[in-house]
Amino acid sequence: MKKIEAEIKMIISDTVGKEFNLAPIHLTWRQLGVDSLDLLDIITRCEIQFRVKITDNDAGRLFTLKDMTQLIELKIRNKER
Repeated sequence: MKKIEAEIKMIISDTVGKEFNLAPIHLTWRQLGVDSLDLLDIITRCEIQFRVKITDNDAGRLFTLKDMTQLIELKIRNKER
């Protein structure tokens, strides 16, 4: 989880232009300064980075960095089966 979390934080940092290495995982996108367009970019970059598909339905349930991390971990696990 920590590796995926760190990679997502790097994607967020690159997208928003702020450093998030020490940001708590439970912060909402708004608390991280991520707007809706940034979130679309983050989702797209995560899909490419982790080779997963995040559906619109999935995206609607992503409110925090923790949500994103857990979703990607689940998709990676399901892909490995």
